[in-house]
Amino acid sequence: LAKSAQNRTNAEALAFAKDVEHRWEEANSSGVPARRPSPEEIKEACRALLTIDPTDKDYPRAWAAFVRLRKIDRDAAG
Repeated sequence: LAKSAQNRTNAEALAFAKDVEHRWEEANSSGVPARRPSPEEIKEACRALLTIDPTDKDYPRAWAAFVRLRKIDRDAAG
């Protein structure tokens, strides 16, 4: 997660994270691994969320999404 993230707005970072989560859920429920996000996409989504300022109103949603993505990252590795 130490790599720098692309410059994204808060809304873009949250949307990217949501897309990664959605594709993960679809791949697991349908059994079609082709839709599964790559480990790099998961990490990139995490990095994008970490760029959101803790004082911003979007931060609680970003942190919750970050926690979910870290679980997905662990599940993908396992």
